[in-house]
This record gives sequence, structure tokens and C-alpha cells, in this order.
Amino acid sequence: MKQIRNLFIILIALGSSLALWAKPEVPPGISNPQDLNKFWHVTEGADVYPYAWAVSLRNHAGDGSMYLDNLDEKYGIIPNPYAAEDVADYYKSPYLLPYIGVSASWSDAPHDQADVYKPVGNLDEDVASWAQLKRAFRIIDGTPSIAMIGTNCTFCHSNSMTYRSNISENFKHVFVEGAGNIMNVRGFFRDMAGSTVLMFLNVKKLREFLSGTQNILGFGYQVDQALPIASQFVCQFKNDIEFNVTGNSTQRFFLGNWIARTETPQYEAGEIPCAEEEETSGESRLITIQALRSWFKNRARSHILEYRTTVKEYLEKLLIITVFKDLREEANQNKMPTDEEHEWFKAQNLLTKELQARMEWLANTISGYPDTDQTPSGYGTTDAFGRIGNTVARYDDPVPLKANVSFPHMWGIKYRSMFHWNANTNSVLMRNIGQSFGLGAVLSNKATPEEAQAEAREMAEMSDEDKRNYLIEKGRFRATTNIPNLGYLEKKIYDIKIPQWTELMGDDIDREKVIPGCEVYVKNCMGCHTGAETRVGPSGELINYHSFPLTTIGTDPNQSVMQAKFIDGKPLKEVLFGFTQAVRDQFASDSPGSVDAEGFLNDFSYVKEIRGPEVFRDSFRGETEANARFDLGYLNTPMLTGYVARHLSGVWATAPYLHNGSVANIMELLTPPENRMTQFYAASQPITDVETGEILLPGRAYDGVKLGYFQPNQGLLRKICKYDSEKCFIVDNGSVDWFYKLMDAGSLKDEDGNFVLDKYGNKQPDPVLARQAIEAVYSQLDQLGSGNSNRGHYFDHFDDMTFADKRNLIEFLKVLQPEPEYAWENPGNYYQINKIDPLQALSPANASCSAVSE
Repeated sequence: MKQIRNLFIILIALGSSLALWAKPEVPPGISNPQDLNKFWHVTEGADVYPYAWAVSLRNHAGDGSMYLDNLDEKYGIIPNPYAAEDVADYYKSPYLLPYIGVSASWSDAPHDQADVYKPVGNLDEDVASWAQLKRAFRIIDGTPSIAMIGTNCTFCHSNSMTYRSNISENFKHVFVEGAGNIMNVRGFFRDMAGSTVLMFLNVKKLREFLSGTQNILGFGYQVDQALPIASQFVCQFKNDIEFNVTGNSTQRFFLGNWIARTETPQYEAGEIPCAEEEETSGESRLITIQALRSWFKNRARSHILEYRTTVKEYLEKLLIITVFKDLREEANQNKMPTDEEHEWFKAQNLLTKELQARMEWLANTISGYPDTDQTPSGYGTTDAFGRIGNTVARYDDPVPLKANVSFPHMWGIKYRSMFHWNANTNSVLMRNIGQSFGLGAVLSNKATPEEAQAEAREMAEMSDEDKRNYLIEKGRFRATTNIPNLGYLEKKIYDIKIPQWTELMGDDIDREKVIPGCEVYVKNCMGCHTGAETRVGPSGELINYHSFPLTTIGTDPNQSVMQAKFIDGKPLKEVLFGFTQAVRDQFASDSPGSVDAEGFLNDFSYVKEIRGPEVFRDSFRGETEANARFDLGYLNTPMLTGYVARHLSGVWATAPYLHNGSVANIMELLTPPENRMTQFYAASQPITDVETGEILLPGRAYDGVKLGYFQPNQGLLRKICKYDSEKCFIVDNGSVDWFYKLMDAGSLKDEDGNFVLDKYGNKQPDPVLARQAIEAVYSQLDQLGSGNSNRGHYFDHFDDMTFADKRNLIEFLKVLQPEPEYAWENPGNYYQINKIDPLQALSPANASCSAVSE
């Protein structure tokens, strides 16, 4: 079989080298409501928070509302239009939560039984079924399971906007499938975790949570039953994390000026005071929920990090007194679980290893483990790779989380040879499994400390490969990642069309500007943003896009630099591949029918047809190995490379711009960096007057003149950014200044004074020089700034562009047609780019624009 497979590989390679490829299939788009509902809600195994808790949780870390209410207004999460009660049955979503990208799954359930569906009736009609879903656990294949909520990839990669036509001035709400969402991911998870730990510090809030006074589906406690257990819980938790608000001035300073001072202790009727509070009655010992919110946002992370194991234990105890309440003896119903009872629930496999791993993830989210400096994620940006790398591979030596990037659009990835902003992999599984861990997937069969010690002794003399196989045999790479659903999501992503302005926005185009704009595009943009004419890879269907090094593009270096740090002498790409491949092989080992005769996962068999056998598709060195063995033309991606210049069709739907979302619109991108806005409104809520609350622009108002989002006037913008900076992108160019000074000083140059990277970033640099360059950067890592620079992507020839040229270009970008792989059915016929010499490749020197009759 191995010989046949190798022959198959060689035949594919030979076919590619002869460029024998058929015209690819054009994506059909996704329009069927049933397909959309599944695409938006199917679990990928990153469900992190008990549903029972979520529906009873108040947003104590935020505005005090019920946590799951109005997620669109609070965080910019898009409501599912098919979740309303008045839609027809065919369109109605059967999934649990009414927001795009919010998933729900049963813990510990087999992959094909994992998704959670709504009871048939609504809450008023079927209270009993909804209450059972919320309060009880299910036995699925012999294992207790509870409903958990989380997210899938569409959470960050679906967007909507409100467009005001330049012709009619009417507003039009537009949904763009696959566009990066401008939403507050950090806020969604921060408030979830923060509200939970804040309840642990406040008896009244925890009592309300347990008794369900704010929710018809409460946990079955009467108020007088919930109060003693809430009192015990809070007192014990405060004691165990050494949270003493009544101590000396130094301890009080820990909470800053947020302590609410009162002369008389105030307890609820029946509340049991903590022992230290009784001893200090009459002192300033009470703290308001507002004070706790501020404490959590500003100081809690570093403190709770020390006690994350304790937080995990209390999260498990909360499970015992909520979803497992009915299993406790009546005498224990109003008492905190003892350590013995806690261990009993583990021994009975009620608190399964997966649930324990979930609670550990949540405890780490509260505390920000591993501890490292970070730039707060903004609206539409987060340091996804940093978090994945730190969690999976770098927990002993984490990088600062200062490389926030915007959520890239998902269209066009079917035929893209390399993935991510910096083209760092060609592996579909590495991308998808890694992404699931970034959102909250966990290893679900972790060894206990005793098991880990015994296994370490067993593996002491083993090779790396034998260690890996040994751990797979033990099930240590068993993950919550739902690989079959990832296969479904990947295939559905391939159906996404590149958004077409005329289809979504209407015929709102100044046609007189299109052909002049095309000429500006050919002269100034096409040379970088057009894929290579010769397709690459085993099938000869994959597109190489130009990768430009930092020295050329001059944009914020953080994302590229952070990924370049070695892990035990290995590149991050290699370590991540090894981990994700182990998860894949564990799944194959646990599911004997999951692979075909050639060893490919059945759910990804369609990918094999495009990307080829595993040597190309799923190897951290796939591109270099494939090129060396079969001359397949893959783009090589050297360490410390810059970023990829993708095709610009549909770019109008991807604001704000650059890989870190630091430039508000296209007109700003064509402006010299020193003149670009130093802050802009980034939130997805309607723009309102700070003083009156009046909505100035509904929805997320889109500016068709500048190709970005409308901005309030400068006075209003300054007020918004001053009083609610989280809603603004605040530019910081310090890191770019420092980094490029370091480069100019020679730290990244060889002995002849040449930069380590070649002009186009397409050659692997000398490994010794590259390693020295990386070490030079990391020796001064404390100087690296926030990652929020808006510098770069400005070239000398931009100076020759007039304002009219820029307006013409912007108008042309609305109708720039995709490459043949993604052709629109009705492109609009406004222009065409012609080859002057049909025998030469399409390039600025061999292209001209002309109008086409309609």
C-alpha cells in the first residue's frame, strides 16, 4: 500500500509540473436557510461554558443585564435572522442560541451526537423541556453530559453593515458571509469569566444565581435555601484565595479606591458572615459590585493567576450544586460540597475528565494563564496565534500577546496555496484544529499528577516518535475538537462567494470613474495583489500570492516577529503541526472507520483532491519538501517574513485595513502614514451622541465614498475614545519605530550588509543568520510596542496619485472582478483588463483597461 501511495504522489506531482489542470469549480454561495443555520451553529468542539449557568448569569463584569441578552448591542455579535419565533418552520433555526457563530454541544458526547438542539416548543409552551435542558445532565453512550455553549468559526467571520446609498440616500442592511466581524471577542469571554468570579465574591449575586430569581428556569433553590450555601461558598472562596478586603492599608490598597466604606455592616437576613468579617465589624469592609467590576478589569488577573487551581475547584463545586443538584442527598442540598463529596463526584465520573478540563480552561481564562504582557483585544482584532501558541506549546516561555490581527475574510481559501496573514502553513488540519483550540477546545483525557509521573518514567528512554505513539495509546491527545464538524465547516467555507457590490449594494457606482480607476489599479496595485498566473501544488489548482517581507511593506511587525520565536529550538509552525497532527491521529485511533484506504480522514477526503496527499497538505515543511521532491512551485515562507498581498476583489467588505485592522478605510490607506488618523471608532454598535444618546447612524454605517465605516466628527470621536476607549482603535507606532531602527542598525543584516530576507520574501534565509536575527529581536522584546501601528503599505508611487486618482481607484475596487476560480455569474460588464501581448503573463507592464458593452 505504501508503494502504491508513493506512486500516486509522484503521478500527481508530474501532472502538476505539466500544468494539466482543469478549470476549478466556482463557489456557488450559501443561500439555503437550513445550510446557513447549520453553518452558523454547528459545534467545532470549542464550547466552554455550561448553558445552565449562561442563562442564569448576570453580566456583573459589564452592564448588569442578563449575560445572554442583546449580545449584538454589547459585543457586536450578529443575530441569526432565522431565530425569530415568527419565521416559517422551513427557515427556523433548530439550534439553541439565536446569534451567528454561537454554538452549543453536549460534553463527553460522541462527535455525531454533540450538537444541542432546542426543545420543539418555545419557553412558554414547553417550560418542562427547557428546564430539563438547563438543569439536568444527559447520559449519552453511558457518560453523563451537560450542555455547554461556545463558538465556531462563523462567530468571527460573518459581518453585517448598514449602507446609505449615494443615489437614493436610503439605508440598506447588508450581511456579508465570510467577512471578518467587527466584534468584541475579548468582551464576550471576559464578561463571561469575570461575571462568574465576581459572583464568587458577592453573596447576594450568587444567591440570585442559585435561586433563579431572575430566570424562570432556575436551579430549584428557594431563596432561603440558596442563601446559606451562597454564604458558605463566598466565605470559603475568599479565604482560599486570600481575598481579604478588611485587612491593613496595604491590602486595602490592592483594591485601590474601589472599596465601598461603611460604618455599619450590612448583611441580608439569614446571611452567615465570614469569620474575619465578624471580627472586624464596624470597619470599612464592604465592597460594591461596581468596585468588584473595576477590580476584575484592573487588578484581578494577576492575583487570581496564583489561585487558578483553586478557582477551577470552585467552578467544579458550582457544577455540583447546580447541574448535579438533584444527585445530592437531601441533607446536603443547602451545604457546600465537602472535599470528600467533591472527590466522590470525580470517582463516579460525574465530574468527568472533560468537564474538569473545561473548568480548568475557564479558570485560566479568568486569570489570563500563562501570565504575560498583552495588548487588549479590540473590536475585530485579537492575538489568535499568540494565544494558541502560548496555550498549546509555549506555556513555560510565553510570548507577549501584543500581535492583535483583524479577522481575515474566509472567501478565496479553497484555491489559496498558503494560509494566514503571513502564509505560514499549507495544512488545512493545522489551521482548523489550531483554531478550535484558540476558541476553547481542550484535551479531554489529561493525566492526573500521579499518572503523569508514571508515564514520564515509562517514556524516559523513548524516541520522540515512540513517546507520541505511547501517549496516543493512552488517549492523551484526545480532544474536544469535533473533527467531522470541522470537515463540514471547511467544505461549506468553499461555497462562500466573493462579495459582489452590485449584488449586495445595488447599482450604486459612478461608472465614469471605473475605467480611470482600473488604470490606477493596474499601475499601482496589480503587481502585488494578483496571484501568480501559473497555479501550483499537486493538483495544479492552487494560487500563490506574493509574500512581502517587513523591510518592503513596513507595517507593524508584531505578528510576524512573535511567531518567529523558537520553542525548544523548533519553529512554532513545526511544534503546532506536531500537536495538531497528534490530535488528528488520536481521533483516527479512537475512530477506526474515520480514515480511508490511503490514511486520509474521510471528512476531509475532498481536500485531498485539491491539495494532494499528506506530504503536501499536512506537513509543517510541506511546501519546502514538496518543492524539493516534486518542483510543485509552492511559496516558501521564511522566518521573520512579512505578510501576503492577496487579491483585492471584495476588499471593500473587509474594513478596517492592514493585517492588524489599524487603518479605517481605503482613502486613509492611500494617505501618507504620518497623516493617517491616530484613532478611529471601531465598535459595531450604532454611533450615538455621547451626551444625548441619540443614534446618529443606525447599525454599522458603511461609507461607500471612502470604503470603510462612517466616523463621527472629531469632537464626538474624542469624547467617545476618552470615556469608552474600548470602542476605539488607538494607534501606537512605537513598536514600528523601534523595530525598524533595529533593522537599520544591522541586527538583521548579513556580513555584507544585506538584509537576511530577500526582496520578495520567497527564499529561505540562511538558518544561522535567521536565528541570530530572531535572537537579536527577542533580546530586546520588552521594547516591542502594542502591535497597533498604522505605518507602512505606502510606496513612492502613491505620491504621484492625485485625489481624483484615489477616488477613481476606490470606485473601481467596488467592481474588481475575482480571479477565474471565483468568477461572478453576472460580473457587471463595467471593464476588462486586457493583455497587450496574449503570450505574456498578466502584469502591469502587459495590461490595459477598456470598457465592455452591456
